[in-house]
Amino acid sequence: MSDADLLLPLYLPCRVTALDAASDHRQWDAHNLALLQGLTLLGELNLPEAPLDPQLTRLEGKLDLAVLLLGEVLRVRGEVPPAQHLSLNLHTVQLAAQPELQPEQTVLVELYLAPTLPLPVKLSGKLQQQDASQMRIALDALPDEVDDRLGQALFRFHRAQLRRRS
Repeated sequence: MSDADLLLPLYLPCRVTALDAASDHRQWDAHNLALLQGLTLLGELNLPEAPLDPQLTRLEGKLDLAVLLLGEVLRVRGEVPPAQHLSLNLHTVQLAAQPELQPEQTVLVELYLAPTLPLPVKLSGKLQQQDASQMRIALDALPDEVDDRLGQALFRFHRAQLRRRS
């Protein structure tokens, strides 16, 4: 089994919907890159570290408050789906089956990586298999920058899981 076959178990808000095969999924690349970079810079995808300077602590507190307020505004605009157990790597997502989706159907997977900011990373893919309880989606290839950022985010989630266990 290769590293590409390993799926990281997560509990995140996620939505999977059918997508018109003719739609241009590449429109989300800039959105995904900006979101992943922003979440990393805001510390949403990092483990907390001790601040070095009281001024930085105050600035971080103000940014946290701004993100929370923005999150509340966005929640009013659109409902965040409930969190669910899923397994994910850069090529595959596996989660609870949805009977309205058909094998080989093109789908949109929206992953909400940060609880304070209800903006999803949008990934397109094809439903590979579905049984009574689980479905497996093969994700479309991402541009290198988005692939790298998403890989870093998954690594941080994995590292946080390991720290919680120890």
